[in-house]
Amino acid sequence: MAETIRRLRLVLAWAALTAIICVVGVVASIAPASAAGCASGATMNFVAHQDDDLLFQNPMILQRVKAGGCLRTVYVLAGDAGDSDAYWRDREEGVKAAYAQMLGVSDSWSSANAGIPGHPFPIATLNPAPNVSLVFMRLPDGAIDGDGFPRNDYESLQKLYAQAITEIYAVDGSSYYALD
Repeated sequence: MAETIRRLRLVLAWAALTAIICVVGVVASIAPASAAGCASGATMNFVAHQDDDLLFQNPMILQRVKAGGCLRTVYVLAGDAGDSDAYWRDREEGVKAAYAQMLGVSDSWSSANAGIPGHPFPIATLNPAPNVSLVFMRLPDGAIDGDGFPRNDYESLQKLYAQAITEIYAVDGSSYYALD
């Protein structure tokens, strides 16, 4: 029963963060290129970790992109597991390499910023397939139990939602988020 409640809290925390994102206009500001420029429309995914999209949303992702659709995936968590900066940066590079491999193109990406004041989101666009882009919010992992890791002052989305903390900071210090 405790595990079910814990999972429910995580889902609710995820929903709360999604609501925050909508309120500040991030979704509209970082939406994929105009659907008119995408032969099969545009898809925007929100996932927790780098690899969740490839593990749990494929083969849909590959089918949509190969059909000419635009795809933007937003990774909410850094996938840091309380480890070093090199660890989460390698995960970002790994998911980019996986997309290039999956599409059979070179692993060449351009980087930009979403342009949201106070919330810099790195956007990586696959140069040989510019209809594919990835956004990294870089929020700290909360650990399997939602308690967080010492490296990130034990911050987690679950704690933010439960109001055990008032804000959560990106692992690279670029931005922070609060429920209010």
